[in-house]
Amino acid sequence: MIFKLLYLLQGYVIIRIEGYGKEKLINFLMRSDFRIWKVKHKRDHFEARLKMKDFKEIRPYVKRADCQVRIKSKHGFPYWLKKLKFRKSLFIGSIVAVIVLYLLSSFIWLVDIHGLSDLSEEEIMNLLKDSGFEYGMLKHKVDVKGLEDTLEDHRKVVWADIELQGTKLDVEVVEKVLVEDKDRANKVVDVVAKKAGLVEEVIVLKGESVVKEGELVQPGEKLISGIRKYYPQVPSQEELSEEERQKLEPKVEKMVANGIVKAKVWYRSYAETRLIDYHKQQTDEVVDSVSIKYGNLEFNIYGPDRPPFAQFKVEKMVKSLPSWRNIDFPIELIRRRYIKVKEFKEKQNLTEAKQLAKRKALQKVLDEIDEEAVVINKEFEIISENQEVNNIIRVKALVTTKEDIALQKVKNVQ
Repeated sequence: MIFKLLYLLQGYVIIRIEGYGKEKLINFLMRSDFRIWKVKHKRDHFEARLKMKDFKEIRPYVKRADCQVRIKSKHGFPYWLKKLKFRKSLFIGSIVAVIVLYLLSSFIWLVDIHGLSDLSEEEIMNLLKDSGFEYGMLKHKVDVKGLEDTLEDHRKVVWADIELQGTKLDVEVVEKVLVEDKDRANKVVDVVAKKAGLVEEVIVLKGESVVKEGELVQPGEKLISGIRKYYPQVPSQEELSEEERQKLEPKVEKMVANGIVKAKVWYRSYAETRLIDYHKQQTDEVVDSVSIKYGNLEFNIYGPDRPPFAQFKVEKMVKSLPSWRNIDFPIELIRRRYIKVKEFKEKQNLTEAKQLAKRKALQKVLDEIDEEAVVINKEFEIISENQEVNNIIRVKALVTTKEDIALQKVKNVQ
């Protein structure tokens, strides 16, 4: 182990010895003061390891033994140092790149804004800039709470949430539904369920919640009411009798309800796939035909007058004669290109077919749900029997998501 470490520090070469006197040279080097080790006999040559400083000194003995020696590879610290010297710029460049990337990751370069309808991204950016935010500022200098408060102070914003995600500032905004003053007397806005689900979280931004966590709701069911009934406060020094208390009429406050209601939503889908499927593929066999059509009559002038293949695809191109002095000629030149199509059979094993059917069923659900929905569970059921006999795999999927089911709905109040 000590000698191996010493050779690595001093450097050594792996040499290839070939020629008539290769055995003679090996025997001489083994008996001499030259350090040679790991001698391997190949089919027509020898390979061995030799100290780097000894390589030039064995040249006279190589000529005397009538053989050839060449270096196959170089190893050890001196060679590594030499390589590093030639690649110094690459090494320094890599270090600089790592440092630059680290420094750049400490700044905010992107802003992603969600939830806008009436407001524009430019308006939100102006609010953020007024609060001290700038592109390229250090992340630890970003006052997230201050930015959120600035956005929520805007008359059209009811709630804002800001997060730092790497070099990106993620801004989520919930806008107010503004109802005209003249309509406030006879309209309110409720929050209803746009989908059936199991309520897991209710965040009331404005209004009065009418559902609780753990309740099942149906589409259109009210979640947050835009009408709040309350009794006017009575000064503590005034004591009212029960009769007087019953005569008090509640006051009604009409408002634009808003909030976030997250619920578990279940989706069911169905998909199927075949163990053996048949596909059609175009070939290189092509036949053209040309015909002239006059009114309802068609005359073939070149090529076959009917499809030349049992299975084919046809490409049709129609050209009409140009009009002359506003006169349209009812003559068309029709070119048909018949392309022969062959049918081939594609087989897949039972496991692959099941996986493909599951992916199809899952994709149907993913195409239906909102982008913000989070899939929390997936269950699949193989519902076909004798799959290999019927050549078809049928799968049912039950996908559970967690998503916001809140939908604002304006209604008339008499």
